[in-house]
Amino acid sequence: MALTNKRAKKKSETRLETALIRAVARKDKEALKQLFESYHKRIFSFAYKLTNDFETANDITSDVFVTIWERAGSFKGDSPLSTWIFGITRNKVLTYYRNRHHFTNIDEANLSSDSGDQTDAREDIRYALGRLSLEHREAVEMIFYLGFTYEEAAQIAGCPVGTIKSRIFHAKKLLGHYLSIDKRSYAP
Repeated sequence: MALTNKRAKKKSETRLETALIRAVARKDKEALKQLFESYHKRIFSFAYKLTNDFETANDITSDVFVTIWERAGSFKGDSPLSTWIFGITRNKVLTYYRNRHHFTNIDEANLSSDSGDQTDAREDIRYALGRLSLEHREAVEMIFYLGFTYEEAAQIAGCPVGTIKSRIFHAKKLLGHYLSIDKRSYAP
């Protein structure tokens, strides 16, 4: 019964989003505002976790909504709207890295801790995630933080489902390794 209700809710959300993106394609600013309210935080979070930079994530988020406005008519509805939107976001992040040749993982200055040996678990996780390659980090973000299925994540990343599963497998191994070492003594 709960599964049926969940499916019905998902179907209703899909219809609403399809109607919104069609309205955006007709240049309805109110529809864009509604999409913005639905997706802004998640897009920003995704971009931030992949770039580790607040301003860059803000810029990317803005660019995503400009692209949605300009290309809403190209949404075919073959996949969920969220897959299309996060695909745009991923492409903006990749463009950011290509344009800046900026493949650093994490700002070491943000990792210093005044509490000596009492490091915060969040900081450790952020450090470990920052050590992952962009491909591994985006797979972890899509699966564990954004809740996409492996199939949806594969569509967004433009790769086979097996590749996403492999990236998750290797990311987990690497995260375990990075979380088990003393980051203050680790020289990248």
